[in-house]
Formats: sequence, structure tokens, C-alpha cells
Amino acid sequence: MTSSEPGPAPSLPTFRQAWRFLTGEDRINAGEPAGFARQMGTLLQSNVPLGKGLELIRANAETPAFARVVTRVQAGVSAGLPLSRALAAERDAFPPGFGATVRAGELGGDPGRFLLHLAGRLEVWQQFTGRLTGVAALLTRRNFLYLVILGIIATALLETDLFVVGIALLVFVLVPTGGMFALFAAGGLAAQGLALAGRGLGSLLGPATSGNLAARLPVIGPLMRKRATARFCWTLGTLIQTGLPLVTAVEAAMDATDDAVVTQDLRRHLPALRAGKSLARLLKGDSRFPFYAVQMIAVGEETGDLGRLLLIVAETCDTEVDGFLDGLGNTVPFLLTAFFIFGTGAWLYYMLVTQQWYGP
Repeated sequence: MTSSEPGPAPSLPTFRQAWRFLTGEDRINAGEPAGFARQMGTLLQSNVPLGKGLELIRANAETPAFARVVTRVQAGVSAGLPLSRALAAERDAFPPGFGATVRAGELGGDPGRFLLHLAGRLEVWQQFTGRLTGVAALLTRRNFLYLVILGIIATALLETDLFVVGIALLVFVLVPTGGMFALFAAGGLAAQGLALAGRGLGSLLGPATSGNLAARLPVIGPLMRKRATARFCWTLGTLIQTGLPLVTAVEAAMDATDDAVVTQDLRRHLPALRAGKSLARLLKGDSRFPFYAVQMIAVGEETGDLGRLLLIVAETCDTEVDGFLDGLGNTVPFLLTAFFIFGTGAWLYYMLVTQQWYGP
């Protein structure tokens, strides 16, 4: 029987860490953890030695910051740590539950499969955030310089007989583009500030308390529950299919949920589970698990096909999460477009009608 190994204790970021985070000095690309999982999983399933695989990934890292992360993981593995422990130590570089998922794969004897599944889930989230921030890729220094030059030209044209051209530049180019620059710049700073504040708040309150607060939010709460259920059921179902005992599999799967509250609740059920009680009966009164998930677990325990039914539950939850993210990814760009159109129209009305701005 294995016991859950807690990761490093959370700590408040220092001023230097906060500054390096905000300036991007220690920031890794959003897709690098998913890329690491995809590459490492493929290499392990191709029977490439772990040390050689880490060296290949380090040599091809997109950013120097992530190369340093992989170097530290290499050092941990060389010192005798399992890959999961070395990854868990890099909590600032990898998402929560990353190391625990790899540990579950090590227990099941196939960490490559677990890494590839984790890569798929991370890539779904990356695609969603990429759709929301795709316009931000246009916010380069060169484009900003072009915008300033166009602004100077448009201002000069407003004082000549070609004032209509100046107004057209302002209405159709400068106002929408400038608004997008301002919105995404402010949004980027706000997102970084919120991430830093969230990290500090999570350190002060603890993962369970901060997880409870997040679970009470109207939209985020149900999404987090389905996501945690999917990760727990997929990990548990896969481990059971490898022949791992139920209690050992639950201990490994509960840390891979990426939800401190779910992990805490499952850990509370472990003594009763060791005493032979039904997992479905223990989860029945837990509102964090959907009703259909508990029902499928009960059927699986009765029929002896628990592993397969858990994978079906995981697929169902993942499909619901993917559908929600897909709908949100289509809605937010539409709302941003409507905002820019409305803002441009309001500005045009103010300048041309209220201010009687018709020309020189």
C-alpha cells in the first residue's frame, strides 16, 4: 500500500519572484507543460531512457526558463528521485496535479500513457485560451509604432482638405486597433496581477480553503467539479485495469484530481474503504461528484467492470467540459467584436454630432 506524498509547502512569492514573473523573465510559454507531457510520454512509450528523453526535451525547449526547469528535473532524477517527485518540486512551472498524475502512471507501470492523456487535456485548455488571446499576438512593438505613425498622419489630415481621410483612419483603423491594444494590454497586466495575487492568497488560506471558495463560484464551480471528476475517474479506471488494488488506486488517483477539496474528501473516506465499504456508497453523499458518476461506479462495483465504467464517466465529463469551453471560446470573441463596434459608433457620434466635427 502506498501513501500520498505531499508536495513542497506553498510559500508567498518574494518581491524578486513577483518582478520576474510580471516582466516575463522567468515566464514559460503556456504550451510548454503540455508539450513536455506529449514529448515525454511519446519517448517513454518508445522505450527511450528517461535521462536521454529529458536531455532531448531540454535541448529543444522553447524558452530559457523552461530549459532551466527541465535541467532541475534532470538533476532530481539523477539524484535518484522518481520522475513524479522531480516534477512535483517544480510547482511553479507545471500545473497542479501534474506530478501526481505521473506518479499514478508509475504505479500503474505505464507513465507514458498517463503523460499522453494529460497532454491531451492540457492541449484542450491551451486551444481555448489561444482562441481568446489570439488577437494579442498582434500587439508587437512594431505594430504599436505603426499605430503611432498613423495617428500622427490622421491628426495632420484633420487640419487639411483631406479631413475625410483622417476621419476614416481614426474610425476604421486607429480607434478599433488602439482600443484592442489598450484592452489586451490592460487585460494582460490584470491577468498577471490576478495570477500573482491568487498564488499569494492560496498560500495564505491553504489549498482546501481557496478551493472551497472557487467551488462556490457560479460557472467556475461546476466546471471544476466535472474536471476533477474526469481526472479522478480516468486515473482510477486506468489503474484498476492494470490490476492495482482499489485502495492503492484511489490513493494515487485522488492526488491527480488537481482539486484540494476533492482530495481531502477522498482521503477522509480511505479508512472506510480499507474496511471494505463500497466506494459508490461513500461518494453518494458527496455533492462534488455528479449523480451519474456515482451511479456508474455502483454498477461497476456490482458487475465487476469498474475500470471500464470509470473510463466512460471520465469521457462523459471531459466531453461536457470541452463543449462548455468551445461555446465560451466562440462567445467571448463575439462579445469583444461587439464591444469594439459599439465603442467606435459611440465615439463617431460624439465627435461628428455632439462636437460638430465636420472639417477644418
